[in-house]
Amino acid sequence: MEVSSLAQLVLDISCSFLQIGKSTRLTGDDGDFYAVEAEALGLEVDVLRQFIQESHLRVLRVLRRDSGDGVKLSLESGEKDKPKAKRQKVPTFCLIKTLKTREKLTQGAPLNSQLQLVTLGTEDIGTLVTFVQHSFAPLLQAQEGHEDDTGMSSQNKRMPLIRKRLKELEVAMVQFQNNVEIPDVDLKIHPDIQVAADAWRNSKQTGSIDVDALGFTDRLNDTGFLNEIQAGVNRWIKEIQKVTTLVHEPVATSATQEVNFWCDLHRALLATQTKLTSAEVEITLAILKQAKRYLVTVTFAADHGLGGALKTVASVMNLMKDFSLHAILSATDIPQITVGINAVYAQLKKVRLADEYKLSRVLSLVELVSTDVSVQLSTVLRTTNLFQIAFDQFDEIATHCHDLFLTWHRQHHAFHELVKDLSKRRGTAATDKVRSLAEMQLDHLAIEERMKD
Repeated sequence: MEVSSLAQLVLDISCSFLQIGKSTRLTGDDGDFYAVEAEALGLEVDVLRQFIQESHLRVLRVLRRDSGDGVKLSLESGEKDKPKAKRQKVPTFCLIKTLKTREKLTQGAPLNSQLQLVTLGTEDIGTLVTFVQHSFAPLLQAQEGHEDDTGMSSQNKRMPLIRKRLKELEVAMVQFQNNVEIPDVDLKIHPDIQVAADAWRNSKQTGSIDVDALGFTDRLNDTGFLNEIQAGVNRWIKEIQKVTTLVHEPVATSATQEVNFWCDLHRALLATQTKLTSAEVEITLAILKQAKRYLVTVTFAADHGLGGALKTVASVMNLMKDFSLHAILSATDIPQITVGINAVYAQLKKVRLADEYKLSRVLSLVELVSTDVSVQLSTVLRTTNLFQIAFDQFDEIATHCHDLFLTWHRQHHAFHELVKDLSKRRGTAATDKVRSLAEMQLDHLAIEERMKD
C-alpha cells in the first residue's frame, strides 16, 4: 500500500470525526508535493509508512490537536505509544488492523477488509456502554450463530461464558454511569490555623490541643481574627449540610442507583467525620471556645447534623451492605434470573435491621427490582425467535419462565407480609404507609400476562 492512500483515508475520516475542515485530495505517492501537503496537517509520513509495513503494529491512533498554527493531526502507532489517561479527552479515532491481517497492508485489497474504525476521545462512559450493547454484543451474537452453522462445537461451547463476561462488563459500566454524585465536603481552614496544625502534627504531640502553647494567646482578643474563623465555621456547617441533608432524598430511579446512593453517602459521611476530627478543626473550635464564642461552638454539632445522618445511614446500611443485583443484571438465561430473584429477596429481608429505612421506600425498591427483572427477561427472550424454534425448546423456555414468575410471587408475598408486620412493630402506619399488593407497580407482570395468552 502507498503511504498516500492511507494518508488520504486518515484525512477523509478526520474531516468527518475530528472536524478539521474540508478534505484535501492528496496527489503523488511519497513525492515532495504530497509530503508538504500531509505534514501541514500533521500527517507524519514516517508513522504512516511504519504502520503499513510493520505487521506487529496493530493500531494507528489519530488525534486532533488545536494549536496557534491551527488544527493538526497527531499520529501514534504501536503498543509503546499508548495514550495516557488524560489524553483520552482529546478527540481520537483508531484504525485497527483486522485479526486476519498478519502481513503488512497491501495495495490490492480494499481498506475496509484490512482496517476497522473505532472512535474514542469522550468523557461520557455512555459511549462505551453503547459500544458494548450495540457493537460488541451483536457481533458476538452473529459469531455464535455462524459457529452454529459451521458446526464448530468446541468453540461454540465457550460462547455462553464470553457472553456472560461481556454482560458483566456492561453491568459494571452502567452501574458506574448511574452512580448518584455525592458532593465533596471542603472545609476551608484559616492560614494561621493551618500553620499551627502542621506544627502540632510535626511535633507528634497527643492528647488535647493547648491553644496557648500554639501561640494564639494574644489573638483571643483579636475581634477581626475571631470573626473571621467564626464565619469560617458557619461556612463549614453549610458545607456539611450539603451531605447530611441527602438522607431525605427521594428514592432513586433504578435499584442500582438506590443501593449505590446509600453506599456512597455512607462513605461520604465517614470521610466528613474524619475531617471533623482533624487538628485544624479542633484548633479552630478550641480557640472560639476559649474566646467564649459559645454560640457557634455549642451548637456546631447540632447544626451540621452529621451525628444524626450517620445514625440513619448506618441503620440503612444493614440492608444495603452487600446488596447486589449483579445476578439479575448479568444473567444470560432465565434460570440465572430466577437465582438472582431469590438472592435479592434474601437480602431484602434484612430490612428488619434497618429501622431508619422507610417501609414505603423498600416497596419502591422492590418495584425497581421488578423493572430490572422485566428488562433482563426481555433481553434474554429476544435472543431466541419463539415462533421458529422447535416445540420442545419452546416448552423448556416456557417452563423456565413459569418457574421465574412462581418464584417471584412466592418471595414477594412472603416479603410483603414481613413488611406489614414491621409496620405494626414500628408503629409507623400513619406516617409510613405500606401499599397493598394490588397497589404496587411491577413491570415484569406484563410479560407474565403476555406469556399466559
